[in-house]
Amino acid sequence: MSPNRNYIKGRKLEYELKKMYEELGCTCLRTAGSHGFADLVVINKAGVMFVQAKVCKSETEAKRMITRFKKSPFLALSDRYEQVFVVKVPRVGLFMGSTIEQVINVE
Repeated sequence: MSPNRNYIKGRKLEYELKKMYEELGCTCLRTAGSHGFADLVVINKAGVMFVQAKVCKSETEAKRMITRFKKSPFLALSDRYEQVFVVKVPRVGLFMGSTIEQVINVE
């Protein structure tokens, strides 16, 4: 049985983000199949980031998902790590929200 389209899109985004963080000099671990609070664990000199990645159909939906995340992050807030929520909208770009920064659009 082959994976469904949503899984394939999500996995592709995880690999894109992993490559992006590694090119920035970070160590990046993909937590495939964990169904946990983070798809990627990113480690750099500044600390640790837990990254959750999603793909959705519209910019409005992406911003709504990030707003929901900012109101209720998946872990308790801490200065020991950053939580990042990344949403990709095909043909539009990446939207990122974190427990530290405001929502940004990365094109």
